[in-house]
Amino acid sequence: MTRHAPPTDLQPAWLPPAVFAYPERPQPITTEFDRIARSVLAFAAPVVAQLPPARRRAGIVRAAEAAGVGLAPLSDAVLLQHVRGLRPVLARTLRRRHPRQSDVALAFAAIRECADRTLRMRPFDVQILAAWAILTGS
Repeated sequence: MTRHAPPTDLQPAWLPPAVFAYPERPQPITTEFDRIARSVLAFAAPVVAQLPPARRRAGIVRAAEAAGVGLAPLSDAVLLQHVRGLRPVLARTLRRRHPRQSDVALAFAAIRECADRTLRMRPFDVQILAAWAILTGS
């Protein structure tokens, strides 16, 4: 399709407007799969949006929060012993194809407490979720 370019201040008035060929993107081809996916997403999005935030979070975050409740009052030496005690449990868990959530939650809770003590920053829930996704491969 050919369209006329709008006149500019640099173009003399006596010249006819320049003719440009604007490339137009072709319309995407919609397949049956695209149509089905759109209808499923249109149905699911309002349902997911109405779930309370606690229901949308993965269980690993809640498990890490529950495991970390007793770690705050521990001294640094006792926390270090706790972390060293987790090493054989984690080594056994990580050798499995699907790590156990309860064992990994203990490690995440310890990591959160150590990060809070040393950096004065706790990992966000989304970071815990990302670490869990990497561990499980999902």
